[in-house]
Amino acid sequence: MIKSLLDSKNEMDGALTLCHRTDLLLDEWEWKCLEGALLLLQPCQFITADLSSSSYPSVSKVLPASKLLRDKLDALTMTNEHNALLIMSSSLRRNIQERLSEYRANVIHLISTYLDPR
Repeated sequence: MIKSLLDSKNEMDGALTLCHRTDLLLDEWEWKCLEGALLLLQPCQFITADLSSSSYPSVSKVLPASKLLRDKLDALTMTNEHNALLIMSSSLRRNIQERLSEYRANVIHLISTYLDPR
């Protein structure tokens, strides 16, 4: 949805101007924020599609995927100075950490990550 919004930026600006609703126009800061949000959420979309394609996604797939996602978010955070995106990235990383910390702390789950024959 964000991608289609960004793709139709000029058309939307034109339509809002024609309707005399310039109060609804997004400024450059907001467009940059949307572009950054798209970059931050693309890895999430990729991992969601990958995990959804499996009939039975297991811990052996989820834990490495979460590590890849955190690494990607870290890399994007290093190259971005937009405050709203830094907050969004930090919140995503914190949520991943909180939701999966129980699995990472369990030795059996960690071992299954390496021993799963898939």
